Amino acid sequence: RLTVRIVHLGHAPLPPGCSFHGRYGWHPGRWVLGTAAAQARTGLVEPIVVTVVPGGEERVEYEQEGVRTIFVPVPMRGRAASLFHRDSRRLLPIIEELGPDIVHAHGTEEGYALTALRSGRAHIASVQCLFRTIHE
Repeated sequence: RLTVRIVHLGHAPLPPGCSFHGRYGWHPGRWVLGTAAAQARTGLVEPIVVTVVPGGEERVEYEQEGVRTIFVPVPMRGRAASLFHRDSRRLLPIIEELGPDIVHAHGTEEGYALTALRSGRAHIASVQCLFRTIHE
């Protein structure tokens, strides 16, 4: 394989055709998908986005902006009480199935960083949304 496969763990927008689109009135942003789409356009990176959907019923996959995006259902409640350990346990087999060269956790919320650390693969954890905090 001549490309690098990166699994991005982070939030992604729900596509309009998604069975649970519109159920969630709030979404934190699309920077993870934007980063992955930019990587895909280089032809050197095969990015895959994996995101959790609290209260989702089933795992679904879509292609958005040339990026395979996997939505993983997780319980709606009790996730933070376990420090997102159960979310991580749901994500780890998917990472193993995808076989990435690098796991990139976008933020520490939703257990993404914990999962990247536990994956046993090369990993990166990004911290977003701190620019304003640093400059105040």
